[in-house]
Amino acid sequence: FGGGTCDVEFEALTGFSVEFLPSGSKPFQQHVTRPMFSIASYLKDQGYATQAIHCYYAKFWSRNTAYPYLGFNEFIAAEDFVNPHTRRGFISDAAMTQRIIEEYEARDGGAPLFIHAVTMQNHTSYNKNNYPEEELVGILEAPEGISESTLGALQDFATGVREADAMLGTLTDYFSQVDEPTILAFW
Repeated sequence: FGGGTCDVEFEALTGFSVEFLPSGSKPFQQHVTRPMFSIASYLKDQGYATQAIHCYYAKFWSRNTAYPYLGFNEFIAAEDFVNPHTRRGFISDAAMTQRIIEEYEARDGGAPLFIHAVTMQNHTSYNKNNYPEEELVGILEAPEGISESTLGALQDFATGVREADAMLGTLTDYFSQVDEPTILAFW
């Protein structure tokens, strides 16, 4: 149940569970220290260009060292975005959508491409002050006794989910128009 983005990434990319790692360890920092099987390394062996895009700093959770060991040819981090649109203090989902499409269109000669993209816009911490009041998702009904701060956190989170859904819609619309078969996996 949540917690530790690199844990979830590690599990999704490798198929290995962090449950069997020592308590408190972070796989990218302590366990991905040499080449390791992942969906990226598999696809790389099949002729794909492999790219990771993350809207946070390259060194966070040691992604800058772990991603190459997992088979990524290229890693684009927050430092590689030029004046990106931001929401809630993070690079926005809209900016990530734009970057994914740009990277797809710029690929070398139409070679197959695997992109692992991690967004940050709807990352914790949640409170209603993260968005302008008029942009917050309205909560029509809430349990009696819910605190204003909890309700504000819910509005913030729901607003982020709405914008993440818009991102997925934009990507789906774009990739439904390309000739190449494309798979979008959103989690």
